[in-house]
Amino acid sequence: MAKSHVYVFSGLMSSIVPGFRKGTKEIAAQIKYEHPTLEVSHHIWNEWKNISDEIIKRSMKSGRHDVYIIGHSNGVLACANIAEDLRKMDIDVKYIGAIDPTAASFPEIGSNVTKVDEFWARTGWPAVKRRLTRNKRGACVFSKAFKGIKTLIKVPTTHVGASSSDRTVKQILTSIQELAGD
Repeated sequence: MAKSHVYVFSGLMSSIVPGFRKGTKEIAAQIKYEHPTLEVSHHIWNEWKNISDEIIKRSMKSGRHDVYIIGHSNGVLACANIAEDLRKMDIDVKYIGAIDPTAASFPEIGSNVTKVDEFWARTGWPAVKRRLTRNKRGACVFSKAFKGIKTLIKVPTTHVGASSSDRTVKQILTSIQELAGD
């Protein structure tokens, strides 16, 4: 059986300022520590298509391959794009950790996703945008076919700090633990 893999994506600013990758790199390191049986890798949000293609190839070669995807800011767009690509190939995604999403629109998260935790920071551009649009339900868009679990968790931090928040990290680790069963 193929190993399960966790893909962690940092957001738009991390493409410009490497220091913005700190929170997501810490999440990846914590997952590696807590779940040594999982393969964990860290990426920048705009690498999503290469990762999606890699997952598809890996799944076609080795069959079942549990996929966990976590993204911060525009990294959430990477997660949604990958989930959509995998849905088209009939590949399941166990988990999406959506940390303070910023994209204007997302592909719909479909029936191939088991669980989504969406985290909202109290301050920063996404919080301002949510107030202006009176959005109280979440930024991720779910198709009518989605039958999984979705949670919205508010974290008392800034947009930049959302990926380092103890509450965010603890919930991500808890969700992975529940779904991986290790």
